[in-house]
Amino acid sequence: MPTRSPFTLRRFIQATFFALLSFGLAARAGAATASDFLAATLTKTGAEPNDLPYRYLVPAGYNPATAYPLIVFLHGSGERGNDNTAPLNNNAYGALQLVSSTNQATAPCFMLVPQASMSEGWNGNTLGQVVRAIQLLEANYPIDPNRIYVTGLSMGGGGSWDIITRYPFFFAAAVPMSGWGAGSYERIVGVPIWNFHAADDDTVDVSGSDNAVSAVRQVGGRAIYTRYATGGHGIWSTAYTTPSLRPWMLAQRRNQPVGGTPIVSITSPTPHIVLPPIVSTQNVTGTASIPGGVTQVNWTFTPSVGKAGVDTSTYALASGTDNWSVANATVANNTPLFLAVATGSTWSSLGGVTTLNDYLWSIPVGANLTVPTIAITGPATGSYYGSPANQINLTGTATATGGKTLKAITWTNDRGGQGIGLGTTSWNIDGIELLSGDNVITVTVRDSSSITASATVRVQANLGGDAQAPTVPTNLTSTATSTTQINLTWTASTDNVGVTGYAVYRNGNLAGNSPTTSYGDSGLSASTAYTYSVSAYDAAGNFSTKSTAINVTTKSSSSSSSSSSSSSSSSSSSSSSSSSSSSSSSSGGGGGATELWYLAALSTAAAARLSLLFARKQ
Repeated sequence: MPTRSPFTLRRFIQATFFALLSFGLAARAGAATASDFLAATLTKTGAEPNDLPYRYLVPAGYNPATAYPLIVFLHGSGERGNDNTAPLNNNAYGALQLVSSTNQATAPCFMLVPQASMSEGWNGNTLGQVVRAIQLLEANYPIDPNRIYVTGLSMGGGGSWDIITRYPFFFAAAVPMSGWGAGSYERIVGVPIWNFHAADDDTVDVSGSDNAVSAVRQVGGRAIYTRYATGGHGIWSTAYTTPSLRPWMLAQRRNQPVGGTPIVSITSPTPHIVLPPIVSTQNVTGTASIPGGVTQVNWTFTPSVGKAGVDTSTYALASGTDNWSVANATVANNTPLFLAVATGSTWSSLGGVTTLNDYLWSIPVGANLTVPTIAITGPATGSYYGSPANQINLTGTATATGGKTLKAITWTNDRGGQGIGLGTTSWNIDGIELLSGDNVITVTVRDSSSITASATVRVQANLGGDAQAPTVPTNLTSTATSTTQINLTWTASTDNVGVTGYAVYRNGNLAGNSPTTSYGDSGLSASTAYTYSVSAYDAAGNFSTKSTAINVTTKSSSSSSSSSSSSSSSSSSSSSSSSSSSSSSSSGGGGGATELWYLAALSTAAAARLSLLFARKQ
């Protein structure tokens, strides 16, 4: 996923030009029509067989200095072609209600309507082109990268599931209609979904949605499902007028907790992974809010039955609705997922119900409590030093223990934000947004018994500020004062603003920090050789190159007075440094050595738009 930069002067000038160019179209009164949309074409590249025609709507009253949401609409099979008009015919089968004058007056947004070719439909090629078209809009207009949404109907409903599966770090929410899932549901548990389908659809069987919603709920996703009793295939005009749909959609933010209503939430226990010891029963409380009222709240420890709440007839009933509780729920022997499902109406004459879920992971009775391991392996040392980085990507590894399997990688940022990783034994996380200053990102692995381990990376993001690192510390000297302690001293570094402190590394890993030019490292082993180096850092998070390493050995147990010392006055030739850190934790046992990875992530406005288009990692 490409690094996103703050809105720059260049983009402001570009956006102002495009705003003036399209002002006559965007400012027209009344409901949005096809004539309100500008036309463009994305030229094919590489082996792509076709160009991608698309239309886009600039919101009325567009202000180039304001960041706007973007709604992407994927049409059905009958609108395939290259005329760049068919997807907007018939009011886009109701989708243009999302950008009606009333809705735009309340919360203006951009809208993108691409057209798939007759031969391809929505597939890997065309969906990749859709993402490039979004990126082109981002380059020329102030699109909020954390508020990009996708919706589609019929073939476009299947395309909506597919595009979030291929690009799970890209979208803030998805609203598929009358479609089908794309598999690999663990990839999209971080994307809030509101799905619509009718039970009597004779074109695309409702089982396509039933199975997709069930699957995403069973791997820890949050999905709202409005399942009409009647309406056939063409439910879309009804669905797009659902009163809460647009406000719910625009309430979602990429890599943030689910917001808006309808919503059901487990409030206790928190967090949503119950730590050891194993318990045989679990008390759970929560809240629910559905416009028009909550009919009931059900729960289960066996979500594979009833398709994870698509059918709640066999589920136990919680006490209460808006505020609900479950007392002494029997924990399952072999399934760790507790599922809470709230039910409400469909807000239409088509009948049916709307269901929505929350979940928690509990430890099955008799589970193996051995702790998995996790390590952050990237970015490599110095790979982001001095480059634009208002976002960061992480890579790493994890290992299951005790014959178990790994189930999921998740992350949180102490400055705000949460999400998932892709993969398990080898994993990656793209597009973690950073705020200026210190960001502590914790990555957690969960195994098949819901036992967890975590690793932490500390990122100093310097967004547009001081980018000059301190000089390298010199004259590093060490003295072994006992069997368990080594003292270090060095000559102070200098900096254009001021040195804040020094990071001390033992055997390549961070041992600690010091605000002065000395450090005492204790808790060591007797008669053991250690290697030390030191890096200076400033308040902006710029780190110097590490000093030349020195070696020193602690005293032996029989030694009482002699000391071992070593010194160095030269500096290393590398240009940047950072250290990685990982630690395992679970109250069920185990743990790990904690390291700390400081990373200077620097961004400047001049370097922020090195290219108009980027290729997002799938």
